[in-house]
Amino acid sequence: MTTLNRAVAVAMVQGPEQGLAVVAALEADKRIARHHRLLAVRAHLRELTGDREAAAADYRAAAKLTDSAPEQRHLISRAKIASDLENVASDSENVASDVEIPESAPTPSRKDTIPPTTTQE
Repeated sequence: MTTLNRAVAVAMVQGPEQGLAVVAALEADKRIARHHRLLAVRAHLRELTGDREAAAADYRAAAKLTDSAPEQRHLISRAKIASDLENVASDSENVASDVEIPESAPTPSRKDTIPPTTTQE
């Protein structure tokens, strides 16, 4: 498991692609290759790279491999989030091509966004 921690640390310092390279090397180690934690880390790193479809698949595969009900629930919820984000991203790309956004839209000031306070007498 220490090597999985290294993969996460590498991803934090050098980027998720480099972390995925460490994970790929671990997949050759039969002691950890089919462990749910390896798949969960790979899913997280894939999610960070934007490959949400593959991340969701890895989260689901990790959930099937663990015997822990809380871990299964967590991994399944992460898969759902990754899948939902994938759908939102593709939907927003379609919408963005149909909508014109002005380049210099006015930004509300803080004064405009804070509701006035009322006092009770």
